[in-house]
Amino acid sequence: MTDTKRWREVFDGGSIEAEQESFQRFTEVFRSIQEATRQKFGWSHPQRTLHAKQTVGIEDARLLIDKDVPARFCQGYIQAGEEFRATVRFSNASAAHLPDATPDLRGVALRVATPDGGAHDLLMTSFPVSHARNARQFVEFAMIASSGDRATLPERLVEHFGPAETRRMLENIQQGARKSPGLAHERFWSRGAYLWGKRARFASTCGPGPTPPPSPLGWSPTTSMPISRPA
Repeated sequence: MTDTKRWREVFDGGSIEAEQESFQRFTEVFRSIQEATRQKFGWSHPQRTLHAKQTVGIEDARLLIDKDVPARFCQGYIQAGEEFRATVRFSNASAAHLPDATPDLRGVALRVATPDGGAHDLLMTSFPVSHARNARQFVEFAMIASSGDRATLPERLVEHFGPAETRRMLENIQQGARKSPGLAHERFWSRGAYLWGKRARFASTCGPGPTPPPSPLGWSPTTSMPISRPA
């Protein structure tokens, strides 16, 4: 987990009510994508819009908070030396159930059982930054990508986003979608910044084991603090 600089969080549309309306629209779009994908692959029921294929699931994991975690990261239930039950899901990013050797982005989701009986989800992927600048662009990209043939995707993206933005997004995806070196060698990032006390991002490695590779963007592995290891 690391501090980020020159970042602030604002509500989409200027208010929490406007942002909730946006999220509702995004939900409806993703439901339509799920149904289209179900029909495309002949599934009996819709599956996840993205990260459909689970590669590893751990139901009895533990989230261990370092005893020497900096005070600025101790927020809410996250306190030095605490331990929590968690469920961990590793996945491939594709909406299809492709072979694990297929180049793809990888993801990991931790559902932490909080002391108040609730749950807190920590989501990460194997590339540090998203191809989308915000939630709206993410949904628009997903809608375009799911609505036509893969060969015509660049053309359709250029029509909607313009050539420069399309090039940036596709280059980001190409860098992130690679053949996995195996979970023991993967490194995962939260991608976006979180309002966690102050501004922060978190990362995770699948140790103990070999030192994970550095960020493809040149960040040192020491700039993020691993906060979880499967039990």
